[in-house]
Amino acid sequence: MDDNVLEAICRIPKKLSEIFSTFSIQLFQDIKAFYMRQNDDGKTVAAMDMLVPKIGELIGGSQREERLEHLEARLDDLKLNKDAYWWYLDLRRYGSVPHAGFGLGFERLVQFATGMDNIRDVIPFPRTPGSAEF
Repeated sequence: MDDNVLEAICRIPKKLSEIFSTFSIQLFQDIKAFYMRQNDDGKTVAAMDMLVPKIGELIGGSQREERLEHLEARLDDLKLNKDAYWWYLDLRRYGSVPHAGFGLGFERLVQFATGMDNIRDVIPFPRTPGSAEF
């Protein structure tokens, strides 16, 4: 797919999420991680993102690729060193089942629920290196 077209399509949910909370599903594999399960169309992956106004991605999840040959092909496509992922490939090589996972940004959820403009205002343990003298 042409990079300009892909970029334009990817901007649609971002623009919508400036007004509404939106879910994006069946995302283009070109913009997602190698371990996400490829759909039958060969262009998208079984993934979702929840985008919320003023924050962006609140939740991201996907079905993981359990088929070893698809996983190896994806690593090749991305020119990633398979030796660095030996342990991950072995998880699939010696038996795997279809499974999925997601991550939720807790601080982002607190920011959304409280209406705070800056995430730094809701982080329980601020990460501001160099700001405290010892």
